[in-house]
Amino acid sequence: MNELLIKRREKKKISRSKLAEILNISHSMVEKVERGVRRASPDLAREWGKFWD
Repeated sequence: MNELLIKRREKKKISRSKLAEILNISHSMVEKVERGVRRASPDLAREWGKFWD
């Protein structure tokens, strides 16, 4: 799952910082979710899913 998050973000050519800005979360949170250190809340997961569309 973590690799999928990173690949999707990279495919859109978006940095972690830009994604954090889009999702209104910290760069650190994006990094932790992508590395599998933290889980996204259901609300954050929905917002992240909208980004992929």
